[in-house]
Amino acid sequence: MDRRGEFEEFVRAGQLRWLRLAHALSGDWHLAQDVVQIVLARLYMDWHRMRGVRDPEAYIRRCVVNALYDDGRRRFRRQEQVGLDLVPEQADGSMDRTPEAVDRRDELDAALGRIPTGQRVVLVLRYLEDLDVAETARVLGCSTGNVKSQTARGLNALRRVLPSYEGESR
Repeated sequence: MDRRGEFEEFVRAGQLRWLRLAHALSGDWHLAQDVVQIVLARLYMDWHRMRGVRDPEAYIRRCVVNALYDDGRRRFRRQEQVGLDLVPEQADGSMDRTPEAVDRRDELDAALGRIPTGQRVVLVLRYLEDLDVAETARVLGCSTGNVKSQTARGLNALRRVLPSYEGESR
């Protein structure tokens, strides 16, 4: 397979995951799309280097997080959801689509927007991306102790703004 074909296959396999990650981190579908597009453009230019990357998925996660910090994008502030026009056109079918599950995800999404950025990033990587402490630390370029403390603080902050989750744990 040629370079372009390899790249297109890689993008098709992961683009929705990366878009959901960028949205979970930023709270803005438009910004998420911009960030993923920027990451993919940069990645295409250096595609030949990806053969040497041990964990391409972790590399992309790190690129998405870094791209959100680039160019003054420290905005990470959550914006109110405007409506269905911001929902991606395609879904992968893996999410529970019952009204109750959608309401809980909306609640959680709004609550994540009310906690500090560092805590939100760690919670998204740990619980939505399902990374362990060490992998989260690698993605963020910080210590495992920092990940653990941000996780604990983030969960406490989330419990304060989202009381319906207080009794639940992972």
